Amino acid sequence: MENTGKIIKVQEKEHFKMVKVKSKSYEEQLKLLTEHIQESKAIVVGVASGMSAAAGFRHYYERDRDFVNYFGDFENKYGYHNSFDGAYYHYKNSEEHWAFFARLAECL
Repeated sequence: MENTGKIIKVQEKEHFKMVKVKSKSYEEQLKLLTEHIQESKAIVVGVASGMSAAAGFRHYYERDRDFVNYFGDFENKYGYHNSFDGAYYHYKNSEEHWAFFARLAECL
């Protein structure tokens, strides 16, 4: 489903069904969206780090308060300053590698 502000595209089988929502109220749009979700077999949501940043999670690419709080000990031991660098760091063993990812999951 893609919301362009004017229409919502709802995939049906091999094609898209166009549903006009421009003239509908917010409540009507929510009702329509809810109906499509309930009728769906699956929903795919694609997001990137911009969505995390919008939610206030900046530790992925910045050394902010959350990074220092959650990963300060990793920073001191390994020398990286954000979560992306921690994710791609070449740890000495799998325990260190998975310790980082376990901590990352904790802060989500």
